[in-house]
Amino acid sequence: MWYRLSFCKVWYHIAEAVIKLPQNSTIPAVIVFGDSVVDTGNNNYIETIVKVNYPPYGKDFMGGKPTGRFSDGKVPSDLIAEELGIKGLLAAYFDPTLQDEDLLTGVNFASGGAGYDPLTSDLVDLYKLGARRIGVFGLPPGCLPSQRTLKGGAERKCIDLYNQVSELFNNKLSDEMDSINKRYPIARMTYMDIYKLPLDVIHNPQKYEFRGWKADRRFSDGKVPSDLLAEELGIKPLLPAYLDPSLQDQDFLTGVNFASGASGYDPLTSDVASVLSLTDQLKLFKEYITKLKKIAGEEKSSEILREGLIALVTGSNDITNTYFITPFRKIQYNVPSYTDLLVSYASSFVQESRLQMKDAVEQGQ
Repeated sequence: MWYRLSFCKVWYHIAEAVIKLPQNSTIPAVIVFGDSVVDTGNNNYIETIVKVNYPPYGKDFMGGKPTGRFSDGKVPSDLIAEELGIKGLLAAYFDPTLQDEDLLTGVNFASGGAGYDPLTSDLVDLYKLGARRIGVFGLPPGCLPSQRTLKGGAERKCIDLYNQVSELFNNKLSDEMDSINKRYPIARMTYMDIYKLPLDVIHNPQKYEFRGWKADRRFSDGKVPSDLLAEELGIKPLLPAYLDPSLQDQDFLTGVNFASGASGYDPLTSDVASVLSLTDQLKLFKEYITKLKKIAGEEKSSEILREGLIALVTGSNDITNTYFITPFRKIQYNVPSYTDLLVSYASSFVQESRLQMKDAVEQGQ
């Protein structure tokens, strides 16, 4: 089972675990090298396709805007600087707004998509340049969002092969840090384990107060508009999916959700994505009415359908996916005529839904 966890929250636990300074010891600055895990925006200012200057990156950041950080909020380098009490954000070295005071408390040289090879010579170079406190992070488990999306299958699981490679690399890296420390005794090269804790958080979220953060198949990191609507009306906080096998009789009485992600008014939209079309959803609605009558009786069912609110929210996939990404509709329609087509489909659906409810209400009277 994959749990949707906030990357920042996981890293807060890691920062608290790995940063334990001796008494009366302080660190004046943090200087970071690395890849996308810690890049605070350097890639925004170089010529590369590896950028994250678009939503949903940055949605949990100040202002809710993408900053070049490969995260929806702060990245680990920010959290480490914050945990050490140095500053809340670690600036990217290439950021044109970099101030002199930023140089005094540390900057970030990381670049998303980078890697380190050869490791030892790089660390020795850092030593020669005057660095004496060097923390080297191991590899995380194969559970990063991009990894799960590309290789994790339909359930977006962590990738076992990646985990095995990470463990092998981390063991060798830890040994190498011990070896370097022996060669450079006045420096302190510290191996920082970021494998075990994130994996434990993912497998045992309750231990870290991530209760209820189980992936719920909503196309959101929280409630969707249909939930908020039902909650605002004082009906219930969550509107369950009609196809949810755990659906209860009580759910029928207070409303359900027939929506299918990636569908639209245009039948081609749902065909391309292999999801439920509005016609399919309407068939489920007819099935729902039949079940509702068995649960509540004709009269109560009639009241629910007569007084209940029907919400229809769709169309964006028609425009974004079907019209602009696939070539099929552009051949037949220009933008004005295609929007006319969508309105026609919407009208037909609403009228058909109305007939279904009208028949059901009249049968209950």
